[in-house]
Amino acid sequence: MERRASGHSSFGQYVKGYTSKRQEAMKKLGGRNLGVRFGNRFDVPTNHAAKVRLIPGQYKVFDGTIQPFYQYVQFFTVRTKKSFISSKEFKIVDGELQAVGGKCHGWDQYQKEIAEGIERDKRSISMRILHAFTGIHLAWFHLVTVEDDKGKPMRYKRGERKGEVIKEKVLCEGRRCSMCREKIDKVFGKKVHWSLGSGFLELLGGTVADIAQDCKGCGAGRLETVGWECPECGDLVVDESDTKLTDEEINEITCYPYTCKSVDQETGKECGYRGFLSKLTECDNCQNPKPTDIWDVDIEVKKVGEAPKVTIQIPRWTLTELDEELLKMAKPYNMERIFGADPLDKQAEFLKIKNTHRGDAGRFTRDYNDAEDGPESEADEADYDE
Repeated sequence: MERRASGHSSFGQYVKGYTSKRQEAMKKLGGRNLGVRFGNRFDVPTNHAAKVRLIPGQYKVFDGTIQPFYQYVQFFTVRTKKSFISSKEFKIVDGELQAVGGKCHGWDQYQKEIAEGIERDKRSISMRILHAFTGIHLAWFHLVTVEDDKGKPMRYKRGERKGEVIKEKVLCEGRRCSMCREKIDKVFGKKVHWSLGSGFLELLGGTVADIAQDCKGCGAGRLETVGWECPECGDLVVDESDTKLTDEEINEITCYPYTCKSVDQETGKECGYRGFLSKLTECDNCQNPKPTDIWDVDIEVKKVGEAPKVTIQIPRWTLTELDEELLKMAKPYNMERIFGADPLDKQAEFLKIKNTHRGDAGRFTRDYNDAEDGPESEADEADYDE
C-alpha cells in the first residue's frame, strides 16, 4: 500500500497533549446567560442521541496557540447557585492555569478559599475551563414568534432584518408535537454553540482519532498510522514500526509542537520547522489514503448516567456534505462577544459580596442592559457576528 501524508488537522494531536498536561497540573493542585449565550446553547440530550455538525473556528486560547474552539473560565457559586464568566486574563503554562491580568471577584474568592485551606467539596465557589465550539444542531425546529412582556411580537433593531418580527427556533417534539398540530412553520437546522469541560474535550479528542481512521479517499477503508513526518522538509521523524519507541515516547513527540532539526544535505541549513507533525497513513482498501476529519462528519451525541457521574457518548458519525441552507449557518461565532465576561457588579451580586473593584475588569465584558442583544436569541443570521 502507498503511504501518504495525511494532511490531517493537528486538532486531535493538540487535544491529546493538552488534556494530558491539564491532568498533570490538576493533580498538583489537588451566570447568568444572555441572548445567544443562552438561546443558542447546545444541550446534549440524556439517553437518546442528537445529531450535530461542528464548525471549526480560529481562536487564540490560553496557551497561546490558535485552536478551532474558544476558551473561557467559568465560576459557580453555591451561595446563589449561579455561574458567571471570569473577567480575569489567563494563560496556560505546562497545563497549569495562571492569572495574568484584569480584575475578577470570582478569582479573588476562589484563591482566598484555597489560601485558607478549605477543602474542595466545602468551598463556596468552583472553577472550570470551558471550550466552546460552533455547531449546527441537525434537527427540525419550529419558528416561534418572540413576544415582549405585553404579548406583542418583538422586532429586530439592527442588521438587514431590522423591523422584521423575531422568531426563535424551538425544537420539534416529533409525533406528539403541539406546534406541528398548530401548523407552525418548520425549518431544518439551528446554529448553536457547545461548551465542553476538559474531560469531555478529551473524549471528543478520542472520537477525532477514531474518525480519522475512516478513509475519506475511498469511503470504505480503514487507515493505519505508519509514521510521522515534518510537513516542511518531509523528514521521517517517527517510524511506527520502530520497536525501540514506546507509545508514551511517540505521544510526547506527536502530541506537542515539534522543532525539526533535520539538515538539508545540499545547503547545510537546518529545517527549523516548529509545529505539529504530519501523520503518514496506509489504507486497507485503496491507494489514496485520506483521513476523515471531525469537521467532515455529522456526529451523534448523548448523555449517559446521572449527576455527578454523567458522561457523553458519541456512538456514530456519518460523512456528509452540508447543503446550501446549512452552509449559510456554517460560520464560526464571534465567541468573545457571546462569552464576554460578566460585569464586576453582577459577579459581586452572585457572590453576595460588596463590589470593591472599580474600573476596567480586564477582558471584554457583557453589558446586561444592552437591549440590542437581548431578543436576538436566534443568531443564525450572519450580521450577528459582524
